Amino acid sequence: MRTFHLAVDGLPQPAAGAADPPRWAAGMLRAALMRAGHVCVDEASAQVVVRVQMGNCATATVWARRTRRELPTAPDGFLLAPLALRGKRELLAWGVGARGLVYALLELADRADHCAAGEDPLSLGEPLLLSPAEGLRSVSRCISSEVEDRGWLHDREGWRRYLDMLATNRFNRVALTFGMTYNHPFDDEFLSDVYCHFAYPFLVAPAGYDVHASGLADSERDDNLELLRFVGQEAARRGLDFQLAVWTHGGDFGAPGRTNYTITGITPENHAAYCRDALCAILRAVPQITGVTLRVHIESGIPEGSHDFWRTVFDGVARAGRPIGIDLHAKGVDPQLIDIAIATGMPVNLSVKYLAEHLGLPYHQASIRQFEMPPPQPIERKWGFSEGSRRFVRYSYGDLLTENRRYSVSFRIWPGTQRVLLWGDPVFAAAYGMQAAFCGAGGVELCEPLSYKGRMGSSVPGGRHNYLQTALVQKHDWLKYDYQYRVWGQCGHDAAAPRDGWVRFLRRHCGAAAEPCASALAQASRVLPLITLAHGPSASNHSYWPEIYDNLSIVYSGGRWPYGHDMTGPARFGTTPSFDPQLFANPAEFAAELLAGTRSRRFTPLDVASWLEGMAAVATAALDEARGSADTSRPEVRRITTDTAILAAIARFFAAKFRSACDWELYLLCHEPRFRERAAVAYRQAADAWRAAVRESDGIYQDDISYGPHQWLRGSWKTRLPAILRDVADMQSWSSHYTVLPSVDPQAIARAHNALEHWMPVASRAVDCEAPPSFVPGKAVRIVFRGDGTIGQGVTLHYRHVNQAQAWHSVMMKRTNGAFTATIPAAYSRSDFALMYYFSWLEGDRVVMAPGLSEDLSSQPYMVIRQSQRSMPIARGSDNISPSIAES
Repeated sequence: MRTFHLAVDGLPQPAAGAADPPRWAAGMLRAALMRAGHVCVDEASAQVVVRVQMGNCATATVWARRTRRELPTAPDGFLLAPLALRGKRELLAWGVGARGLVYALLELADRADHCAAGEDPLSLGEPLLLSPAEGLRSVSRCISSEVEDRGWLHDREGWRRYLDMLATNRFNRVALTFGMTYNHPFDDEFLSDVYCHFAYPFLVAPAGYDVHASGLADSERDDNLELLRFVGQEAARRGLDFQLAVWTHGGDFGAPGRTNYTITGITPENHAAYCRDALCAILRAVPQITGVTLRVHIESGIPEGSHDFWRTVFDGVARAGRPIGIDLHAKGVDPQLIDIAIATGMPVNLSVKYLAEHLGLPYHQASIRQFEMPPPQPIERKWGFSEGSRRFVRYSYGDLLTENRRYSVSFRIWPGTQRVLLWGDPVFAAAYGMQAAFCGAGGVELCEPLSYKGRMGSSVPGGRHNYLQTALVQKHDWLKYDYQYRVWGQCGHDAAAPRDGWVRFLRRHCGAAAEPCASALAQASRVLPLITLAHGPSASNHSYWPEIYDNLSIVYSGGRWPYGHDMTGPARFGTTPSFDPQLFANPAEFAAELLAGTRSRRFTPLDVASWLEGMAAVATAALDEARGSADTSRPEVRRITTDTAILAAIARFFAAKFRSACDWELYLLCHEPRFRERAAVAYRQAADAWRAAVRESDGIYQDDISYGPHQWLRGSWKTRLPAILRDVADMQSWSSHYTVLPSVDPQAIARAHNALEHWMPVASRAVDCEAPPSFVPGKAVRIVFRGDGTIGQGVTLHYRHVNQAQAWHSVMMKRTNGAFTATIPAAYSRSDFALMYYFSWLEGDRVVMAPGLSEDLSSQPYMVIRQSQRSMPIARGSDNISPSIAES
């Protein structure tokens, strides 16, 4: 039996009626230690004293001086350090601010909850000193289905456990999201389940308006508001910010009877004022709400350019009587709307999509698809910004990261790429965390995997957990992703977070299989982000779901849905653009280069295929070890190994399909039969890989996993197989009577074939260059690159403003005494943006990029130079938006 004492006497007292997160966390630690068999006693009798302190702290300062360590300054930073003071064993738990102290205490509590028999959770081998890499680390819970979401929404014990988990894993905000389910008016024909979609009448009845959701009892409306108040109080108790996200402000759902609820009482005359007063009523009823997220483009139900409407709604935030952040979803935002938000006096944030509505590699794409650029033809006013002059902000940061902005910017990772299978790669998670501070950005919000489950009336009774096997179903839907939250939260807080923070969970639940499960899932978690970046048939999560992939034909061009509407030209696999066309070529582009004997200095589909095959091999080796352990039948082991095996199969499928598509595109260009034969062999291998995914999932997962009403948003790996086999058959039955096109040089065909047979992957090299740490706009920026004798044809400098609306520039660097120099012109540096750049060259037939991508694909493939004088991105108006864009 061990005895302990928590010394909390030095903590400041909270204001009357305010939450006290540090003392709550101390209570959590006390309870966890007692569950682990420790006994809480007075300080004089304790074997170990946990000294709980916050802010200016002499003990922490002395420790830092003695150890020559620098204490963190961010409020979320903390220190756990063994002390030898006062003649007895002590442990310092110190936080820069209240939230940092909560993290310190919950770290100890989590150790106590996961320690093995005989282990002492208060015995630290080394001090733990952590400081956040970013500001915002948020998770969004989305209400998409009355059938599937109503249960967890009103499960108070479930909320307590969920918020405990978020705080333990160092998230700092939870968002409750309403109205994200439909893209009004584009989805109007599918309107059915609109529970809480236009949220206000489901929560409040502001005086002076006769607005109701018909069919909703007043008591349920009141219960919903009380639930909102409960979540706010519980979030504040844990030191979490609470965000209210209202994505829909249009309440016209068509003829009565079409949907499960009809909004009555809204007129053109009272619409804006009602929304203002309803929002204000919610904010006053739930004082713990610290920010409001608003979708302000056409899909909110409000035509773009409706500045008077939004001015009125924003006033509802200002009238609440306290500082409340206004977070504008960036799609469709225009300069005037930003100015209107700034005029409220509230902090203003623009939340941009990290990479379309999906998850790619951790770096921010170096470019966006050409399809995202403003079209040449006039666009109807009601969506004139999001589909017209500011189209480039739909799926990335666009031109919003100006250096002297007065608004803040954060990123949002949408639930498009991975919605069912587990994710858990600490390397990628740490990189996402660091990239969330890109060019002074303020952090990231993660939409939880089940955000769109049962969306648009597609709910399946009993289908919330996606499993057929009841032994794998857990009490709360989010528990499946507990490990995923650990990795995301802790690595996002600080890339130096100790590995034990997430592996201890696996040791407890997976036993002897813990280490191979961790290794297998880490590798497998890189698969879908890589596929997503390299193969981008649609930026919309409403069309593209690579996890349960609706097969895009290699052979024939598809129709408008699900992909053709979001692509330029023929919609087949080989012509599909990547989500970063500056750095990644698609199969058609690659084939054309091979036949022409040129190289565009981009990563190729064969590079992607090779990476995917490597991920699958490493994951499978660890998977075999996990399945061979004594604990392979444990539910957590089965969940992880099943999902890892499916992901490894998906990796092999796409690797083979990329290879097949490259050969097929070459065949289309020249009709050389060898390319058709190679393509068919690779495509059969792809089909075999998908069959493996079916074998792993069949009987484990449901056959109808529903994330929308369309066939490409529901089903399973098994239901996708017939389309794949049809395309394989189409390729194999393609006429062999075509002769080689006479217009194609036989030597070019031979050269292309030889290049495929002896492919040299693109190489990434460390950068050895001289560049200024910052620059002054209007002054030239000189960059020196040091190379060696392997560089034969010269080095190219690629550069651009940190502005996705612009094209990249390239210049051949001048060689002088073994170094290469180039200058970014003064006229180009005269802008509101930072500069980004990278290098490329050829070594024989091999393309080399510097810095390129690291072996684990977690790095940023370009460098950034910030301006030397810039304002802090606190809240920002429109004055620094790119003039050429603002005027378009």
